[in-house]
Amino acid sequence: GRGLWDVVGAGARRAERIALTVGTLKPNSEILLGSSKGATGYGLIASRPYGSGVVIFTAFDFLAPEFRGWSQAPSLWRDLLHSGNTAVSPRNVLTLASSNRMNGNALGLEDALAGKQAASIPPFGLVAGFLGAYILLLVPVSYLILKKLDKREFSWVTSPILILGFTVASYCIALSIKGGVLTVNRAVIVEGLANSSQYAGEGQMTLYSPRRADYTIAFAPPGDLAKPFRLLVPSETYPPNEAAVTELHVEHDLTSTIKNANIALWDKRSFATPISADLGGPVLVKTEMANENSARIVVTNRTKFVLNDCAVINADNKVETIGQLAPGQTWKSPVAMKWTFKGTGISVHVPQISLNRTVDNAKKTETPQELRTHIRMRLTEALNNAPNQSGDNPYGGVETTTYGHVSNAFVGWIDNSSNPLLKVQVDGKSAAGEEVAMLYIHLPAPPNASSIVRGVTNAFQLEPDLNIQSELPTNRGAAMPGGASGE
Repeated sequence: GRGLWDVVGAGARRAERIALTVGTLKPNSEILLGSSKGATGYGLIASRPYGSGVVIFTAFDFLAPEFRGWSQAPSLWRDLLHSGNTAVSPRNVLTLASSNRMNGNALGLEDALAGKQAASIPPFGLVAGFLGAYILLLVPVSYLILKKLDKREFSWVTSPILILGFTVASYCIALSIKGGVLTVNRAVIVEGLANSSQYAGEGQMTLYSPRRADYTIAFAPPGDLAKPFRLLVPSETYPPNEAAVTELHVEHDLTSTIKNANIALWDKRSFATPISADLGGPVLVKTEMANENSARIVVTNRTKFVLNDCAVINADNKVETIGQLAPGQTWKSPVAMKWTFKGTGISVHVPQISLNRTVDNAKKTETPQELRTHIRMRLTEALNNAPNQSGDNPYGGVETTTYGHVSNAFVGWIDNSSNPLLKVQVDGKSAAGEEVAMLYIHLPAPPNASSIVRGVTNAFQLEPDLNIQSELPTNRGAAMPGGASGE
């Protein structure tokens, strides 16, 4: 393999001696620079997936005097900072979409999380009939009956009784439509790199209240399970145009707690928080180029969850459906799938697979399965509404290169109805509600792919930058198979 000076040291003075750390790489690690054989078998620079990013390890002290005074040190740092997961993050797409009140699909997700009862209204015929009956009974009918009985002085008794009766009736009708159950429905995105058991999670939830009240919302129940949540900072999503709600107050102790969140009668309020997601293991993925443009993919579910409606998607949004993967189950692609990276782009493509759209709109409530389907549809649409490169969407605008390339990914839906990832307690009690959790795994570049393809996540595969511009980033990639380009 090429040594450090062979890669970025053209014209540089070699140091007499450099201390190196020698050791054994952990599983799933990758040598970015250095041979896998011989004296440099440990690698000069290595990486290991962690969460949705990578950890870079250097066998040398990059702050040593011989490196700090090295003229090509900026080139080394450029390559180090380019060696990672530079694909767009679906968590970031959802977070930024939810902060924009003009994003219709993001608002659709909020409505789905609130449940159909939050948006249900009584039919016009019922309202007209109710008001008509109220006016008729209160004035002409009551008057005529009391006149016939020669008891018109009793009108001061009958009128309050009628008003009270219709008030109770109107509340009962509204209760039957709007519901009387406090619910907290959640949508979660769990993102990670293949072959890593650490994940980055983002959860959004909507609390629907059947009464006007101030609520205390705790993330995870008390005890050891709550500890990973104690430093997380929840925020309010879909902020209103006007300050119609009280300021969000968050306390941190054993867990993070939102204090005194005011919600009006039959109204909703939505929140978001990063989450600590323990899936019990990684999603193992092996990729291998079958020819110049296509790769064979092997996926093994090592998590503790059943993954439903799984699929593999490439950066051209081509979908290879997998179906269900039980823990320990392996899937092999029946045919080679086109492998491509796009140099820039800020769209997240998520397959809409096996989504039951036959929800009866005439119904005022939903079954748990219908509710999960509705949330899943809206979550997928919110991600697919990621902006294009024309800058028409507020996410990213013209700064498209800031957000990375479109990812080749594995997507699955976690079956966790009995063990939700985002556990929430309201006023010390578990609230009713459903959770939909999407697992998004960035796939590794095939080890036998071209240096251009592998260079998207390992910049040391590309020719070094020896003349770094001070303002605009250089385009390190050349033309790629299928017309895409590298970062």
